[in-house]
Amino acid sequence: SNNEDSTLTEGTINYDVRFDAIAPASEGSAAQKDVIRLIINVEAQTAFNPGYPLTKRAIYYCSRMISAQHGPVFTNSEYGKIRKVYSIWVCMQAPKKIGNAISEYSIKKQDIISGLPDRPESYDKLSVVIIALNEKMETNDELLGMLNTLFSEQKTYLEKKKELEEIYQMRMDNELGKEMNLMCNLSDLVIERG
Repeated sequence: SNNEDSTLTEGTINYDVRFDAIAPASEGSAAQKDVIRLIINVEAQTAFNPGYPLTKRAIYYCSRMISAQHGPVFTNSEYGKIRKVYSIWVCMQAPKKIGNAISEYSIKKQDIISGLPDRPESYDKLSVVIIALNEKMETNDELLGMLNTLFSEQKTYLEKKKELEEIYQMRMDNELGKEMNLMCNLSDLVIERG
């Protein structure tokens, strides 16, 4: 999708990556042809503490992705058509006190006085996922280990490729290997230029 979201009153957001995803609906849905339509934003974050809480920025990004659906996805009062949005933040240099962690922030129903039916599909419209990476700390989680390898500042392209193939059984002789090589070469260029 377009990575730029601009409004007259709220300025411009430049998303790192934003795309639409479609998944089949769960069994027992009203119609077999139902699909779940999602809008996903992925952000690479080098500073874990940029001077404000990342969760607030991520919630703002989700809110903008929801409000930007007015027009292209729904008009007038067709709020039932609003799609769920995800904002996933990959923080590559988490402090030691945080280590390797993944947290999700989302809207949940809490009954103060019970009686209202619970229909998550009507309110579960945004999720923020923060992935904190710290390659200097051990992790037993396969996803965190793989991401630490992929985004390592300490390992060379060949070391990353070998680990991804041998430990995580990822084929690196295809487009994935080419893209990782390009990513590593670009990051080396940025470091060289300071």
